[in-house]
Amino acid sequence: MLADPAGQRIAVLVNDFGDVDIDGRLLESTAGDVLTLANGCICCSMVDGFAETLETVRGFSDRLDRVVVEVSGVGDPRQVARWAHLPGFSPDGVVVLVDPLSVRNRSDDRYIGETVVNQVAGADLVVMSRTDVADEAQLVRTEEWLADTTGATVLRAPVPTAVILGPRLRNLPDENAPTLTAHPHDHVSITRHLDGPVARASVETWIRARPGGVVRAKGLVRV
Repeated sequence: MLADPAGQRIAVLVNDFGDVDIDGRLLESTAGDVLTLANGCICCSMVDGFAETLETVRGFSDRLDRVVVEVSGVGDPRQVARWAHLPGFSPDGVVVLVDPLSVRNRSDDRYIGETVVNQVAGADLVVMSRTDVADEAQLVRTEEWLADTTGATVLRAPVPTAVILGPRLRNLPDENAPTLTAHPHDHVSITRHLDGPVARASVETWIRARPGGVVRAKGLVRV
């Protein structure tokens, strides 16, 4: 994401710089727990605490479009997302990465099973990793389990950054909620107006993930 930010200036908050593979040619400067990249992105370590790191990022607000937070494998991304309501930030969505080779077994683990299920259930987008080593049967079984566990869109890696950072329709603020129009024959019309451009891949993802029962969709799209 730091190497291919899809035209956005992103701040990525991570637990440890040692876990991040950053091309040395992208690195512009280092100042304490902040790495500044030549493409306008920054990477921040949360070694001093999450709240403190957000304060640091707030100082870059005039030059950033997005903040992405990496949550530990046993963390609750929904709890972290609540911090996005602080002044200067606004919530967007939760993306959860799952390993199709192990996620179902981990969901049954007596110690971490509940955490795994809550992470997946609270996601807006689920990306299945390691699709290059899992066979088709494993991927299909995982997709079936995910369908029973979450209402999120489920995609197989690799997924373009533009899709990961695309609009999360489940998380739009109430004032941007779609307009519902009731009809006297057991169906509902939903109209949504978007304020800005949306990546084509994001539109295609939304169409593929449409809920059951959708009979017709129409709109104006510039490609």
